[in-house]
Amino acid sequence: MAQNSRIYEQGLQETIFDLKIENNSLKSNIFVKDQTDALAKQYAACCCELNRRLDGIECSMLKRPNLYGVAATCSGQVIPSGASYGTMFA
Repeated sequence: MAQNSRIYEQGLQETIFDLKIENNSLKSNIFVKDQTDALAKQYAACCCELNRRLDGIECSMLKRPNLYGVAATCSGQVIPSGASYGTMFA
């Protein structure tokens, strides 16, 4: 009878040990997930800020002027309008 209770007790101790290991693993995963989520939020905020700064720079940049009309040189060569010139090489 005593041997049966010792075997039963040993089985319970193994179960307790396994559950403690599983619990620690789950706690570790939660900690890593929290860190990953925090880093993802920082990355998103950084990218959002960078996009806003780039938009601001882009808005303040000089635009290419729209040129229309035809001009001629002294030798009589025709210079096409700026609109058609831009589309040939775009």
